[in-house]
Amino acid sequence: MYKKILLPLDFSSANENTLAKAQKFKEILEAEVVLVHAIDYLPPSYVQIEMPEIYTSKDLMMERAKKHVDELAQKHNLSDSDVIVRFGHAKDVVLSLCEEQQPDLVIMAKHAHSGLERLLGST
Repeated sequence: MYKKILLPLDFSSANENTLAKAQKFKEILEAEVVLVHAIDYLPPSYVQIEMPEIYTSKDLMMERAKKHVDELAQKHNLSDSDVIVRFGHAKDVVLSLCEEQQPDLVIMAKHAHSGLERLLGST
């Protein structure tokens, strides 16, 4: 049925539920899980204020993101999962990886809205 599951992560609290579901699918179906995170990078030349290196160094951003994904994977018994971190807009990265990885299932968290967004709406 589902042999490969793609799980995009945005490091929000909503990921806890999707990670738990992916772990259950993995266990029951013996499926492979691929954990994905997209870093939406804005080069420092576009920002008019001084930014700490952690937000301008692509290497540091990549290292920090991979570490965070690894921690989430370990916490949810998914430490043997493939981890892919790429620079780009989340939708572009996920679509590209769907073409490359050919998953049978993509598990995504529901976007959480703040109270103001619920009132006014969001895009």
